[in-house]
Amino acid sequence: MTVTYDEILYEIDGPVATITMNRPDQLNALTDLTQAEIRHALDQSERNPDVVGTVLTGAGRGFCAGVDMNALSNMSEAGERQGRSHDHLKASPGNPDD
Repeated sequence: MTVTYDEILYEIDGPVATITMNRPDQLNALTDLTQAEIRHALDQSERNPDVVGTVLTGAGRGFCAGVDMNALSNMSEAGERQGRSHDHLKASPGNPDD
């Protein structure tokens, strides 16, 4: 099954999956949609027994400018989003805090 995303590209080449943040005009600044698509693609990689590693990269001249400030309604919301965006990292395999 091929999944199409709006703000990332997802490719598998042999045992390596590549997730490319694809908002080069915004220096790949993260939106809620970008983060959700990255989490989904990471889940796809984890579920695929042929994938042994995943590379995260950015299209264009910048890897990632951070959170897209234009998408935030206020600064307190930024802290809440940051906490949610890192939840999946805490549950990653191999994390000694799990």
